[in-house]
Amino acid sequence: MIPVKENNSFISKKETIKLDLLNNLLERGAMTLDELTTFYTISKRTAKNLLVELLEEIHSIDSSLDISLNGNTIKFGDNFNSETYLNVYKAMQLNYYENSISFQLFTLLLKSKSISIYDLSEKLMVSHSYLYKLIKDLSDQLKLHHLNVHIDVQAYKVSFFGDEIEIRCIAYYFFSLIFNTLDSKFKPSVTHSSNIFVNDNKYTETTNHLITIVESIFMSRKQQLYLLPELGKEEVAFVNLIKQVCPRYALASLDNNDSSAMLLWLTYIAPDIITNDEKKMIGNYLWKSQLERVPFFKTFIHAVEEEFSCSKEEMFLLMWEYYARFIVYKFFKCWKYKNIIEIKRTKNRYIDRIESITKIYLKDVISPLAIQQYADELSELTYSYLNLLVPVKIHIDLFEYSSVKVFIENILGRSYRTDILVFTDNPDDADLIITNVIPIKKRNVDLFFFSDISSKVNWEELGKAIQGQILKLNWAI
Repeated sequence: MIPVKENNSFISKKETIKLDLLNNLLERGAMTLDELTTFYTISKRTAKNLLVELLEEIHSIDSSLDISLNGNTIKFGDNFNSETYLNVYKAMQLNYYENSISFQLFTLLLKSKSISIYDLSEKLMVSHSYLYKLIKDLSDQLKLHHLNVHIDVQAYKVSFFGDEIEIRCIAYYFFSLIFNTLDSKFKPSVTHSSNIFVNDNKYTETTNHLITIVESIFMSRKQQLYLLPELGKEEVAFVNLIKQVCPRYALASLDNNDSSAMLLWLTYIAPDIITNDEKKMIGNYLWKSQLERVPFFKTFIHAVEEEFSCSKEEMFLLMWEYYARFIVYKFFKCWKYKNIIEIKRTKNRYIDRIESITKIYLKDVISPLAIQQYADELSELTYSYLNLLVPVKIHIDLFEYSSVKVFIENILGRSYRTDILVFTDNPDDADLIITNVIPIKKRNVDLFFFSDISSKVNWEELGKAIQGQILKLNWAI
């Protein structure tokens, strides 16, 4: 049975009853008009009209759902299909929320943090007096989550007040609503302080990212109505570990399959919802755990550490990245994850070496079909974490200006580390030649014409040229 949240001011009482009625039908198979009037404390006429409306809505979404009203009894038929039922239920719920003025008010405040009464009234197409009523109702509901909606009478602006972690929880709550996942009272468990936001203060990047996810999900319903497969033992253990380390999202109350599966998917498509400190902590827990696959990844990470050297913190981050992606690939292979946009770029010697280590140590862990993409992605991540860079080789060839050459070398030598930039006397070995003359011999090397050491523009352009070389050598697309 899918739980329906009580006292929800975002959707009407009639809409709540329709969703709850579908739930009861799922348990009972049939309900009479008398049972409806008693159960929901409504008149027979209201109950009859509600049933007619419900059937019309269902048929407009998917007429293949076998449900009918025979006399005074509504029931499912012999051709009832649970997957069709679930899709209809979710589509109805999405419609109710998307068409709810109260919910539109909430999302406008969530995205803007502070917005004028005039803008709200215009966007929602309601009068000021009705808008004040909506704000009061929303404020009463959000107080349950220790949030408040404040009206600045002088500035005619409406703002959220409260703890930012609560906003993250609220955002995740509405994300979860799409999958009908909340089956217990919403109680975030926060043991440490977080940012306080008021009026025009900006949310942190993590919160902005989560809010964007929530908004995009409500705008893209087709992809979200899929029936998710059941999580296996490894997936459940990993998701429980995330919930244990990240109480800020109130995930401890989201224990069913849909919520857990979508949290798992979020760790891949929106990894910023989990902070680096939390990733290190999860990586540390994984490192010490007895999970079946962990020894494979520890051996792999030790091989990387031996080759390139890395700190304990980097090893924990790598454990998080490797294990999280392994679990996602393993579980979502039926979602054709290879359709995710990939960046094709020229690799360098570090990435090639990391990739070869990956394939050696994980060939028995990852399926042959997934190993190449998995190895590519892990190589990129490992490379970025370990800060392994191919240095830019620069040759300076300034005609009749030897003192200027030394000056430029000193400036660049102090501005860039030796693992990023080195000088060479051999122009054929250089990646970039800084010169003030047109060379007689044509070389397959980029040139930068340095005409005036007193020119700020000249120095800025040189900096851009060097940055371009760093990207070209290390992240060439």
